[in-house]
Amino acid sequence: MPKKGTRTADVDTRWDARRLRRRFEASKLTTEDVASKLDVRAYTVSRWIAGRAEVKITKIKPLARLLHCETDDILPE
Repeated sequence: MPKKGTRTADVDTRWDARRLRRRFEASKLTTEDVASKLDVRAYTVSRWIAGRAEVKITKIKPLARLLHCETDDILPE
């Protein structure tokens, strides 16, 4: 039984990385390149691109700069 006050609707809350993945592929950067510039592990960048982890809010603007795009271009729709 869910805890009191929790939502039980079937809502997909996974990070949708399709837009980020397209920008990343177009940039020709490696996960290691991005990781070193954003001070994260390459594993973390791989998880962002695969949609298995969300990009932390503090990393969104620097990531967009690296990918030469606007933040709206990499955030899920």
